Amino acid sequence: MEKKSFLQSKEWASFQESLGRRIFWLDGILLVEMPLRLGKSYLFAPRCAGKVFEPEFLRQLGELKEAKHIFFRAEPNLLKPADRELAEAGFRKLNFDLQPSRTIVLDLSKSEEALLTAMHPKTRYNIRLAEKHGVKIKKGEEYFDDFWRLLQATARRDRLKLFPKEHYRKQLITTDDFHSEIWVAEYEKEIIAANLVNFYGETVIYLHGASSDKYRNVMAPQLLQWEQIKEGQARQFKNYDFWGFDEARWPGVSRFKKGFGGQVAEYAGVFDLVWQPGWYFLYNLARRVL
Repeated sequence: MEKKSFLQSKEWASFQESLGRRIFWLDGILLVEMPLRLGKSYLFAPRCAGKVFEPEFLRQLGELKEAKHIFFRAEPNLLKPADRELAEAGFRKLNFDLQPSRTIVLDLSKSEEALLTAMHPKTRYNIRLAEKHGVKIKKGEEYFDDFWRLLQATARRDRLKLFPKEHYRKQLITTDDFHSEIWVAEYEKEIIAANLVNFYGETVIYLHGASSDKYRNVMAPQLLQWEQIKEGQARQFKNYDFWGFDEARWPGVSRFKKGFGGQVAEYAGVFDLVWQPGWYFLYNLARRVL
């Protein structure tokens, strides 16, 4: 049975609407209308159930689509390669990812002792070192500005592209079933690491992380992760997803995540079903140029 992603939740639909995007629900699947130029757009199903490739869903999708929709983009929540039948249905696999196609997942049903034992010795040592230095872990929406400050610093350091500040603030949604939280590490009364963490369904997701160049020797990010992992256990979640792993593209970050143990999981990828080939060609041309 496929696990439902937070990207298919009603809370994520509300987030998309807050960005000014139209959303549709079709047979329980969230579709987001992604605007393009010249009045065109496409429909996107992020981390969706595999039934989006089935004939009945595609029939309903055909009735839903509008003249301005150039294509349908599906990102199946499947931890396996896509079947070759997808090509026969008209889908084409893209050569890039939207959400990370590879990640590391921890099994939170294991005991704390078992999780610590499975870690790289250096990661385990760094957690204890941060504790010895007196690093304090806190959480709360009041730390959002600290998170944003550190996220900007991290983006400059690692040459990453960021969304506007309000994009991240709007993700801080809390309902009975969905919790997006800011977690921080404090040292010498200064916030030196901050993460945006999502708790939904069976999975805790380390969605965004940032850290300061100061006090790197106290290993605050390692302790911050460990406290988030333990919180996931306390709330009886089954998995902890580090949300992205690629040793070629992000060697330092991937080494950090790999240090916590866990298993590498690979998603099927991203697929487009083209409705308007001419506009689709222009869309891809513009994407490569801009």
